[in-house]
Amino acid sequence: MKLLFWAAAVVAVWLFLTRRGQAATADQVLSPTSPAAPPAQPVLDLRSPMSSISIESIVQAVIQRESSGRQTDASGKTLTSPTGALGLMQLEPATAKMLGVDPNDATQNVAGGTAYLQQLFAKYGDWFNALAAYNWGPGNVDRALANGTSFPDGVNNYASGIMENAS
Repeated sequence: MKLLFWAAAVVAVWLFLTRRGQAATADQVLSPTSPAAPPAQPVLDLRSPMSSISIESIVQAVIQRESSGRQTDASGKTLTSPTGALGLMQLEPATAKMLGVDPNDATQNVAGGTAYLQQLFAKYGDWFNALAAYNWGPGNVDRALANGTSFPDGVNNYASGIMENAS
């Protein structure tokens, strides 16, 4: 499972860098000491200003919470929630399509979920709201923030639980 996670994390980093207009080789992604050309844009800091939680620990906690680390059910079919979310990171089909990943493939599922979390973190600037949006949907989070209303208890429990497990 750890190998799968790290392989997906490498793919996610590569996708993130290439979608920002920066090509990255597998060696650059795998080797943190590789010299790299200066980025054309500032590198996204995936640590919340109020904590030191990394994307890796967030992804691991989301996988554990969403699917207990399973891509498939006992019959070998992709794990599917009552709402239709799929796989390790329980990606909604529309979200997977938007990200260009196959949620039935474990590596793509983790790469897509990781990329989506990165997008949400970039939008909200903190892990709590990013995780609330991952769970409840960005539209719901946007409306609640705009109206000054609180998130439902289940959403608050989800986001705070993921952050606690990730730290």
